[in-house]
Amino acid sequence: MKKLIKQRYPLLAKAGFAVCLLACCAQSAYAAPAAGTAANTLLENTVTANYKNAGGIVQAPETATAAITILLVEAQPVLALVSASASVGAEGDSITVNYTITSNANGEDDYSLTPSEALTNVSASIFTPSSATITLGATTVATAFTITDDATPGSGCTTTGGQTCAIGVPIDALVAGYSATDINGLVAGDLITFSDGAATLNCVLAAVTNGTVSTGTTAAVQASISVNNCNDFTGSFSLDVGDNVFEYAAVAFTTTLGNLTTAADGTTVVSLTGGLAGGASGTPVEGPTITVKNAVLKIYKFVRNTTTPTVGNAAAGTTPEWLTVDAGYGSATYYTAGVTAQPNDVLEYVVLVVNEFGSATDVVLTDPLQIFTTYAPGSLKVTDAGTLSCSPAHTCTVTVTGGTTSPADAAGGGDAGTAVGNTITLYAGVGGNEDAAAGAKGGTIAQGKVSVGAYRVTVE
Repeated sequence: MKKLIKQRYPLLAKAGFAVCLLACCAQSAYAAPAAGTAANTLLENTVTANYKNAGGIVQAPETATAAITILLVEAQPVLALVSASASVGAEGDSITVNYTITSNANGEDDYSLTPSEALTNVSASIFTPSSATITLGATTVATAFTITDDATPGSGCTTTGGQTCAIGVPIDALVAGYSATDINGLVAGDLITFSDGAATLNCVLAAVTNGTVSTGTTAAVQASISVNNCNDFTGSFSLDVGDNVFEYAAVAFTTTLGNLTTAADGTTVVSLTGGLAGGASGTPVEGPTITVKNAVLKIYKFVRNTTTPTVGNAAAGTTPEWLTVDAGYGSATYYTAGVTAQPNDVLEYVVLVVNEFGSATDVVLTDPLQIFTTYAPGSLKVTDAGTLSCSPAHTCTVTVTGGTTSPADAAGGGDAGTAVGNTITLYAGVGGNEDAAAGAKGGTIAQGKVSVGAYRVTVE
């Protein structure tokens, strides 16, 4: 019974599988339903013989009853794409893809869900969960009924404003583990959809009242379900005997994007396949195309005169135009142009690396010294993690967040930079290290983070 199977849902939720119990969940269109009379329906047919004896005296009637029980007929579920949390991502990003799944059997059934993808220029994603199983219920309308909207009051029932509508359905009292509040896997709180083969109406199941079998009566109408909070519709929705009642739910899979395999952007097209648990699978329902983009790294260079301070300006078209940062010498403002100097003045250069998208790894910067300048030994510093904020006037400030600013020019010292000959090398980002013995490599700059290198030179 569903009340037992549903205990699995918390485990699935921990694995990233979500079941939506909100009336606003999107709902799919239906193929012609395969379901018919609800599973576990008891069909009893009693024949009665009335007669008199030879003297014309009425005798007690004789009866004979035949009973059959309707079996479950499985059918592939109906899947529909609802949305994705993003259509563009970077390597390693997690993107959630949302679907709805709707029962298509004539009773409670287990369905399997398996995601897949088609890849271009990107390695395989990791799906969470890699697969899942969900149980959905179903039954059949046993009493003709009409639900009306608020604007069209009439003999039918209006399901808004707290009102509920009770609709007759077959009992399932012959099922092992019978429950008075569970009919073919349908329990209060489930999302259900009525289908007449041409249109659908989505509602919330407010209550279930199961029946009991009384020998010699028509058992198929001795139960009811109550619904409310149906989706918006105009006029009325008529339910006939034999119309299907299906449960549906929202399901979500998270895909952690793989790494790009070329320098070009890549794509992954996510699909979801529903099937019968332990049985055949249906046709994959194609989901969104997610573009996996390369990291976008920008680099800027600034300078200030520490001996003869001058206010510089911005190089044409430069953004940011000037920068305020504590690059290891105390907070100061640096410029992209307009700074002047005299012989023997000391200049401070700042190199700013900004990761605008994705995750940039093994970031190594080489900065040749200009002629007529001499590097100031011990002045090279690297800030490995920070954030950048800019005003509308393109005055930008770096705030060091969780990173370090440290000397970085001790050759072979395992730090993050070298000054050899006329070339400055910066192993920028978190984890950058010049140590050749350990495999010199640049660090990682996460999306939205920056790395700053700074050094001093003397004008000859």
